[in-house]
Amino acid sequence: MIVKNEEEMLRKTLPQLAGCVDEIVLVDTGSTDGTLEVAKECGVRIFHFPWINDFSAARNESLKPAQGEWIIWIDADEMIRKEDFEVLKDLLRKTEASAFTLQIHESQPDQFKSEGYYPRLKVFRNHRGYHFERAINEQVFDQQGRLLEGEDLSLPVYHWGNRGSKERL
Repeated sequence: MIVKNEEEMLRKTLPQLAGCVDEIVLVDTGSTDGTLEVAKECGVRIFHFPWINDFSAARNESLKPAQGEWIIWIDADEMIRKEDFEVLKDLLRKTEASAFTLQIHESQPDQFKSEGYYPRLKVFRNHRGYHFERAINEQVFDQQGRLLEGEDLSLPVYHWGNRGSKERL
């Protein structure tokens, strides 16, 4: 997760996320609010990276310390319901696949009602040379520089937008 000044949103999303995953790597790009305090309360591993107008650079920095077999990259304003995480974790224990596309549902904050969705590769195996490219609208690429494709899952990720954040990346 890469963040800047996401205290308000993290108070809503981070506690549940922390209860569903083995580790959270948070890369802060210069927060001046209580973002880091919220992260510490949730037992998050915090790293710092100066913002250089490149989302992929910050995301790639977040991959370096990640220790798990799988990466799920998620933003502070995204939420996956606990029951959906359980379905995902069960699938990841059994699959031979390398990556998965999830459904990103636009939703009002604190709601799980879709206002439309789009697919996005959000889950991939760690330690395979996969990395992010593109400064804006970053995407995952393989070691040969090809866009990584994943198996499509109907699992929803609710995107609550940047409502409530003052200064962001």
